[in-house]
Amino acid sequence: MQSRSSNFSDSSLPLPPFYLSHHYSEESERCLFFAGVYLCRRCLFLYPLTFLVMGLSLGSSWSWPREWDIFLLWWLPVPAVLEFSLDQLRKIAYRPWYQILTTLLLAPALGKGLARYLENQTDVLFWGMVLVHGGICFSALVFRKMKPNLPQKPTH
Repeated sequence: MQSRSSNFSDSSLPLPPFYLSHHYSEESERCLFFAGVYLCRRCLFLYPLTFLVMGLSLGSSWSWPREWDIFLLWWLPVPAVLEFSLDQLRKIAYRPWYQILTTLLLAPALGKGLARYLENQTDVLFWGMVLVHGGICFSALVFRKMKPNLPQKPTH
């Protein structure tokens, strides 16, 4: 797998499909190019680990103690929420390695949260996590879409 930005800096080249990515071509650096399609880097790391943790939490005796949920479900996503929000607000430059690292912290919390949701669809901890963390990320995204000319921080 390779980063799109390393191969296709010439904008006159035709772009391969973004079927498996929710990013537009101007955000191709956020994707990996594999087997002729773009894959969102965050999603590629987030969903397999999320579903693994969810499955283990539901289908086996493996899981961290339930008493830890309130701490881990609230705090493990914080770096990813900060990275996403500050990136959207153009306060930090996009860094693939940091995105992967924060996603690897987020995924176990999301997996355990989804397991809690599947056990109880009114789980207050799960919905609190969704509303607070999701609300922060959504607000940053909406703000950026309303101010499309925010200066982009240079990437490193």
